[in-house]
Amino acid sequence: MDAEFIRFVRLKADLTQAEMASLSGVSQAVVSLVEQGKQPISPKLRHKILTLIDNDSELIEQYQLYKETELKARQ
Repeated sequence: MDAEFIRFVRLKADLTQAEMASLSGVSQAVVSLVEQGKQPISPKLRHKILTLIDNDSELIEQYQLYKETELKARQ
């Protein structure tokens, strides 16, 4: 799980940073810093995100496809 995945999940869930923060038990600033890669993802936040997505395999596959497409576009 990386910063980009956190942002991907939030946007797919149609949540603002403030809403994601509220659901995750952290501040909006923490969500922002994590998404920017300026703060590591804490075990607490990682657990909350996994709970939020309920280990949604389709969402994880969508993210993997997104990353593959992004990598191909950079080449």
